[in-house]
Amino acid sequence: MTQFNRFMKSYWRPKLAAAGDIKNLPIVMELYGHGVVRPGYNYERKLARTVNVELVCRGEMTFVQGEQRQIVHAGEAVLMRPGVPQQFIATSEKPCVKRFIVLTGPSLFSVIDAAGVSLDTPIRISDMAHMQQLFRAIGAARSNNAIEAMIKASSLAFEILTLLGRCEKESVPQKLLPALARIRAEGDWPTLDELAELAGLSVSQFSRVFREHTGKSTGEYIKSVRLQRAAFYLQNSDWPVKKIAEQLGYDTPHYLTSQFTKYYGETPTNFRSELSFIAKALINKQI
Repeated sequence: MTQFNRFMKSYWRPKLAAAGDIKNLPIVMELYGHGVVRPGYNYERKLARTVNVELVCRGEMTFVQGEQRQIVHAGEAVLMRPGVPQQFIATSEKPCVKRFIVLTGPSLFSVIDAAGVSLDTPIRISDMAHMQQLFRAIGAARSNNAIEAMIKASSLAFEILTLLGRCEKESVPQKLLPALARIRAEGDWPTLDELAELAGLSVSQFSRVFREHTGKSTGEYIKSVRLQRAAFYLQNSDWPVKKIAEQLGYDTPHYLTSQFTKYYGETPTNFRSELSFIAKALINKQI
């Protein structure tokens, strides 16, 4: 039994047994935490099935996801993607303060996609006081024994993701916004020349500015958006992997499966089965 299953069975499930409200939640706030991380802290997590939202309030931390390594400074947040080994390292000489929430739910990737939030990309928070207020409110909601508490916590988590999407958009220069909008739009994937033209920059200038403000090359960023979109289709359609591959411009479904497995740590088929299990278990009150 997973930590989420134990948590639901021992704490929330008895309060929801006669209500059924949980089946209408697009996302579920599984866990909330905060505290001081001492210098030298190094924690490894094998294969997470959830999405962590990590908010660094003071100091800095290094978050490793698979082969990607990101330094997150005070006033920044990052979404840790599921399915890959993760490592949390305190890199400050002084103690680091952080808050985090752990999210799951049958429509989690739909919410992330709609909010326009990128996984594994540090996001500068423009209103840190508001963001911390939302995290504290989640902590307060979780300590409440009322049935409405879980609904409230999940609603606050939805608000956090929406705010992160807005902060991500605000954190990049205005000249990059048309290029980012083009990447996230439906349709054919853009070329580097097209994106540079939208930004009014040369290809070399665009590549440099884009990496400075996203932490990724254009190719890496487009790849992550495509794979997030693949997760969205797996969650919100009954399309076979072949059709999803065609929709996202992959040459073959085998190539999509290969890239998806490297990014999420499991095949599209297994990923869809896991989401289906979560949705059915929530609705049928089996977790």
